[in-house]
Amino acid sequence: MSYAIMRAGHVRGVETMHRLIGACLAILCLALAGCSGNSPMASAGDCEGVISGEGEFELAVTGSGTADECGLAVSAESAANGNWGVQLLSTSGISQINVWTDAGGRPTIGTYTVVDYVATTGSPAAGSFVVLAIFDEATLGKTLTSVNGTLTIESSSADEVRGTFAFSAREGTGSAAAAYNVSGSFIAANTDA
Repeated sequence: MSYAIMRAGHVRGVETMHRLIGACLAILCLALAGCSGNSPMASAGDCEGVISGEGEFELAVTGSGTADECGLAVSAESAANGNWGVQLLSTSGISQINVWTDAGGRPTIGTYTVVDYVATTGSPAAGSFVVLAIFDEATLGKTLTSVNGTLTIESSSADEVRGTFAFSAREGTGSAAAAYNVSGSFIAANTDA
């Protein structure tokens, strides 16, 4: 396979990821605009058992560093290409965790494979997922990418997707060994395009 073809696939995957993240951010902005001041969301560092309703997540990182995050969860499917993803945005608004699949559409109930972000250049095959997690300096201060793991979808509708995840991760997008374990759950407000 030529470098030009490989590069074109990588660029297409990155462009797709950016479009998906943009769609999720737009949905998140709409969700934030509709929130009242009585939100049950916890402050950063106080995330244990925080999920009480739609549009929330919690996670824990262990290994070479530790972190707890919680906040808002949104998911969306792209009408243009069938890509689907969930974006988790911390209560600080700085840390974000993006989980997505290419051309697979919104997943149905079941367990899916989280694959190596670096090996797939951020463009997983339909039915498998990759994760890019960016943690702010107050929590972990690192960018993590998935190596392997699982995503379990517990319920899936046009309005809401619930699930859990557990995966090993490396720091950055190089060839470092997995040194972190990330696990959590979400109830994402979903929009199918």
